[in-house]
Amino acid sequence: RMQIMCKKLNLNYPNKPSKYVQCWNASWNVWRTVVWVYKIHGNEGYTIDASDIADDPWLQSLLGFSTEFEAYESRRKMVDFWLKKLFGLGFVRRVGWTKYEVINSQLKNFVPWQFIRFKQIILVTHRMS
Repeated sequence: RMQIMCKKLNLNYPNKPSKYVQCWNASWNVWRTVVWVYKIHGNEGYTIDASDIADDPWLQSLLGFSTEFEAYESRRKMVDFWLKKLFGLGFVRRVGWTKYEVINSQLKNFVPWQFIRFKQIILVTHRMS
């Protein structure tokens, strides 16, 4: 899966494996890249919702994650936390409690599995003001 997505995004394959996340039935690298490829990439102007992504039947069929409420809630929180970080980097704009509008899906010195530090968010947000 990761090789296909990296090829689609014209990215190098990650050089380090990432931790497996039970609620996604995938690693951190894979779930973030899957969400980027299928929900954010090329979708400028569209609204995405962390709750909908966490409960998406197509993503469930792709990754085979559990549909139990606890697993769903963990995925929703992970997606929302990640989208908040992407907001700080200028990729999305918050339009609701768990809803974001995609405003930039171009990968410039960013890869979906990259760890986003809080300092980066402050610097980017400061530059945007």
